[in-house]
Amino acid sequence: MNELPTQKVLAIPEIVYIIVSMLDPDSLKTATLVCRNWHHHCIQILWRQLVIPKDWFNLDLSLLWPVLDRRGSLLKALALEISPSTRMIPELDQDLIERQLSSILSRCPNLERLQVQVPREIKSQVITLTISAHSHKLKQLDTDILNWEPEDLNALLIACPDLHQLAGHNFTGDILQVIARAQPKMDMIDCTHARFDDEELVEFAKALPNLRQLSVTMHQFLTAKALIGVSAHCWKLEHLNFHFCLSLKSSGFQALLRVSPHLRTLDLGLTEVHDADITLVAGLCPQLESLKLPFCSNITKVSIGAVVQSCPQLLHLDLSFCDGVLLSIFENPTTQPWVCHQLRYLDISGIHASYSVEASMASSLLPSMYHQISLLKRLEFLRMTAHGFSLQLLEVGEPFLKELKNLETLDLTKLKHPLPWKDMVTIGNLFPKLKKFEFRSSDVIPPMSIKEQKAILKAMEDHAGVRPLFSEFPGVHLGKRKSRETHGDDNDGDHEESGRLDAGNDSDTYKENTQDTLAAEPRSAKRRRSQSPPVGAEPTTEHNLTDPRTLHGPVKPALEENRGSGGEDDSEPLPEIMKATLRSGLEISFRLSGEDDQDGEGGEEGGWGFLGGMPAFG
Repeated sequence: MNELPTQKVLAIPEIVYIIVSMLDPDSLKTATLVCRNWHHHCIQILWRQLVIPKDWFNLDLSLLWPVLDRRGSLLKALALEISPSTRMIPELDQDLIERQLSSILSRCPNLERLQVQVPREIKSQVITLTISAHSHKLKQLDTDILNWEPEDLNALLIACPDLHQLAGHNFTGDILQVIARAQPKMDMIDCTHARFDDEELVEFAKALPNLRQLSVTMHQFLTAKALIGVSAHCWKLEHLNFHFCLSLKSSGFQALLRVSPHLRTLDLGLTEVHDADITLVAGLCPQLESLKLPFCSNITKVSIGAVVQSCPQLLHLDLSFCDGVLLSIFENPTTQPWVCHQLRYLDISGIHASYSVEASMASSLLPSMYHQISLLKRLEFLRMTAHGFSLQLLEVGEPFLKELKNLETLDLTKLKHPLPWKDMVTIGNLFPKLKKFEFRSSDVIPPMSIKEQKAILKAMEDHAGVRPLFSEFPGVHLGKRKSRETHGDDNDGDHEESGRLDAGNDSDTYKENTQDTLAAEPRSAKRRRSQSPPVGAEPTTEHNLTDPRTLHGPVKPALEENRGSGGEDDSEPLPEIMKATLRSGLEISFRLSGEDDQDGEGGEEGGWGFLGGMPAFG
């Protein structure tokens, strides 16, 4: 009778499993230490999916084998990745690939989802026969095999009778026939660079009336005839993707859309889709969750306005580089707010302010744009790149953007005008949950050296009591011009206004790490820079840019405080890489040279692997 109700509830295994299944991977690892019962449930969830990156067939996985022997039966999803350079290798040891794949799959008997990347020259037989031998419970297969043989796929479908979702490359008409004959329950087909024609796709659709997801991308010869034929047989479609199919026309889109009232995701990027087609979606598909229309030059405010006013379930909206879409889509946020309040992803890269004068139109429409965006309280991803006008992120956007408390990714690459480094840090500090902040080094105006700062300060003060408006050195505010009617000590802050750069929260500091290293240091309390650093030590400066007292209150000029302190080396060069740690804990950096490293191997948003998947190596 003395037992608390919560203790009784937590004693039910199903309740505990529901609770821990809501946790992210890091929290799950911590939760394994709560008790034996929680450890059991957390381990089951942690080992549901696994990613083996960076050339899975060349890795020494000897340390992984004992773990898979113990936990492999828990695995439901597995991703095997390779680097782009490995994919192009002409000479392959196919026996090595077969042995490594067999060793992995034999330890995962309950696998249901498999993503496997392979080199271009690999034959389908090497992969399909190995999967057939070990993964009889497989339900989803996603692979980039280029050289498919119909008999290999037929053997795979027979060995894996539950396989109902298949994604691949270079499917021919023969491959479609094999799928239709061997697995008529297939409900998802995803093909890139397809090599079948209109008639073969229509015959395939006729054999699979229960198809729910149809994705055919980068097919330059698919025409409206194919879509009209599919619309006669497949009425349960929920996901459609015809990205980069340039020969498709409105007649085909409208025929298929009219029989797809349950549509949830639609990708028509780089196609000849028109306003009438998207307006039809807005009227017939109220359950739409994702709409991707990148590089669709025929789309305008008319259809986009219909979507954002008619699809309350919309979570993902990509309007990047739609030449006909203008900032006017954000007009009247007070009287006509978007109904898609659940939106998580928004990409408005490259859209124009107007067809004529960009700058003047942008100035009048930017407040409405930021106001409308600020109403999307659950937004997690925002991309605003390559615009032909200044975004005025702080001058106009700051009071609105700080309302995005859940934003995790911000992409500002290819700004019209580069921003000072301190402004980049201020922008990043607007978002408490930011995990990824994208910009180019050329989008940043670097701070000047201390010696240059002091020289500029002295030169400006020599002219009629004029003081600099602000400093380009991070965290340093130099006040406004001294009024001619102002008298008294220059250090008196009563006649100064602080800048945005000194604003923030006492508990939140940002750090510029001048060491050329990727390792992030733990946060520390605010401290002054040491006047006599140890010999050989790399200097590190920390500035509190988040003190609310400095947002609107007086600030003492920092360089004046340092004047005469003989401990600083005025000729000290700035580091090659400037770094700062934001309030969210994210470390951002840029190169003073303005040249960025090439994109790394893998890891791009929307790429391979699983969300929250546990990497085995790398």
